[in-house]
Amino acid sequence: PDRASARALGALTPASITHSTFLSDSLARDCAESGQIVMFSPGADITEACGPAMRSIVDHGGAIALTSGYDARNARGYSMQIAIARAVALGRLSVEEAITAATVNSAYAVGQGSQTGTIQAGKRADISVLAIPDYRELPRQFGINQVRQVLRQGQVVFNRGRWRIGAHAEDHRDGGMRTEPLRRARSQAS
Repeated sequence: PDRASARALGALTPASITHSTFLSDSLARDCAESGQIVMFSPGADITEACGPAMRSIVDHGGAIALTSGYDARNARGYSMQIAIARAVALGRLSVEEAITAATVNSAYAVGQGSQTGTIQAGKRADISVLAIPDYRELPRQFGINQVRQVLRQGQVVFNRGRWRIGAHAEDHRDGGMRTEPLRRARSQAS
């Protein structure tokens, strides 16, 4: 079966391949040697185990991409933070490899690598700003939505950065979250 898969990869030359994390080492090597980006969805179903394919393809010199794998019927996971955390913890990737797979490699896997995927002049600025002190904390902050701000094509489309969580006694009255404009309005009314 692995040789047939290798022949199919050579004949079809797809832009990317979506696959389970359970591949034999020889098929992982064939995928790596094909030059195609292999996409994995380690966050798609939190109850499933991850196999060694991510690490094996990278070790064989191949490129992988991460996706949340969201599909309303088959895979309800849609958190890239969880996908990255699972790729590090279960797929045995380094944090840097997982972030690269989730950004630039994913952009190339869907044919958008020349327009997005890296912070670079001339590319669309699709950026998520996270509320973590160091990128290596991303997989350690499992289960917490760390997204502070989102820019889509250079425009802020989500901004949680102006919120404060329960730092002062007066904030606790309102469930711990206050926006700056509301605080200013309250102080001006006093």
